[in-house]
Amino acid sequence: MLKAVTARVRDAIGRLATGAPLLAAHLDRSTRTGLHCSYVPLGEDADILWNVRN
Repeated sequence: MLKAVTARVRDAIGRLATGAPLLAAHLDRSTRTGLHCSYVPLGEDADILWNVRN
C-alpha cells in the first residue's frame, strides 16, 4: 500500500507540472513519502510565502 500512495502523490505532482511547473518542482523537492507522508520545504524552499486565491 505504501508504494501505491507514493505513486499517486508523485503522479499528482507530475500532472501539476503542465500548468504549474514551479509549484510541481517545489512539491517534488519538498514532499516526503514512505511510512509517513510530509511536506518539508528545506533551504530556499522554506522561505517561500504562498498566496492562494480561489
